[in-house]
Amino acid sequence: MIRQSFLYFLARAGNGILALATMATFTRILSPQEYGIYSLGMAIPTMGCAVLFQWLNVAVGRFYPLHEDKPEMIMTAVARGFWCATAIAALLFLAALPFHETFGVKASLYGILFLITVMLGRHTLALQMANTQRMPLRFGLLSWTRGVGAFLIGFGLIQYGAGARGALLGFLAGLVIAVLIFSPKPHLGLGFRSAGAHKSSDMFRFGLPMSVNFFAIVIVDVADRFMIGGLLGADHVAPYAVAYELVQQSIGPVMNVLFLATFPIIVQVLEVEGDESARIRLRTLGCGLIGIGLPAVFGVAVLSGEISEVVFGSSFRQDAGRIMPWLAAAIFLGCFKNYFVDVVFQLRNVSKYQGYIAAFMATVNVVLNLLLLPRYGVIAAAWSTFAAFAVGLLLSWCVAKTLFPLPSVGKNFLGAAAASALMAIVLYMLPLMNGVIWLLAKIVLGIFIYSALALILNVANCRNYLYDVIFRRIFTSKNVKIKDTTR
Repeated sequence: MIRQSFLYFLARAGNGILALATMATFTRILSPQEYGIYSLGMAIPTMGCAVLFQWLNVAVGRFYPLHEDKPEMIMTAVARGFWCATAIAALLFLAALPFHETFGVKASLYGILFLITVMLGRHTLALQMANTQRMPLRFGLLSWTRGVGAFLIGFGLIQYGAGARGALLGFLAGLVIAVLIFSPKPHLGLGFRSAGAHKSSDMFRFGLPMSVNFFAIVIVDVADRFMIGGLLGADHVAPYAVAYELVQQSIGPVMNVLFLATFPIIVQVLEVEGDESARIRLRTLGCGLIGIGLPAVFGVAVLSGEISEVVFGSSFRQDAGRIMPWLAAAIFLGCFKNYFVDVVFQLRNVSKYQGYIAAFMATVNVVLNLLLLPRYGVIAAAWSTFAAFAVGLLLSWCVAKTLFPLPSVGKNFLGAAAASALMAIVLYMLPLMNGVIWLLAKIVLGIFIYSALALILNVANCRNYLYDVIFRRIFTSKNVKIKDTTR
């Protein structure tokens, strides 16, 4: 698991660096108005992909490990699901096309958004297949190629004068290039053969409730942007969007890598060894998520002003720096819910509960935004997001523990919180100095301080694991020497 986690970390870290480079560049060459339009444009394919394609990804993650000996049956079902979802997407965009003048949008932009929706669904499916087949290198290549393509082509088109539309076309080009070159085999056929029909229905029944869940989660993620745009103006969307993206790329990947490496193993352990063995694996996952997620939250919160100065253009910095601490806490709660608590619903094949809870979260988010945005401005969107994820985590925990004996992670949480707080205090006491070198130095110092405190407090059982690894290596090396001398 350690090797898998490290490779996934490299993949997500590279993708995060590319995302930060894209934000740092685009916020300097696009106005807040243009970046706001680009952000709102990206929100539509994100929502479409969540509703139409994400259920298929979850079903693949749940069913493929159980049929690795007969992958053709799963791939036939996957192809059928993908092309049906694509057909529905086409019908929805065609139905919306006559209203493009009502919304002040050109018909060609509708076409771009449709293509991004479909290719984003294909790209996320390719990532899921790479993860399920335990190919972290391919996972990384898919992510990096998309990021590089989106950055380089988007930058060129913006410089050419295409503005927000150029950034969208760059993202589309990155998706297409990544899928064409690195999509896992076998490729998706038309997928309407009779083989695997019963498996298609099983995957559909499992994944359909997830469409509601993903749609509601996306509403929590992006509805804020539409509401900010409608109530405050498109230029106010940009600082919130870049702050959210930066926090998501800083905290989400470091927690996601553990989930990517562990979830397929938990599924197999549950089927082969039963609940207790799966519970042990789940506890390891939960402690790891807390152990790496909490220090990231504290670090982003205490360094938010300096991060904004380095990464964002001058028009984005002030508002983005104010809301980043709230968004950091919200993203942590959301990731812990998705990657630890909600795993129970997938293990028990009762994903409908995720949909109910996510719908309630979306309602909380929308209502709070309507009440608070006009009075408090952009920061109210961050408050609303935090509240929605907190409520969702609490509800998921209460329901999940009735379905599966959730392992206790409270002691580990207290240790990680104490180590993270001490790290944050030290960083806060250091003088404020702008610049990439000073920011990187603070980050490295924070990692060192937290690592030392985590070893002392044995966060996520890291001290025991380290001792075990060192002892095993020493013991193994001694055995090798003894064997060599006796030959």
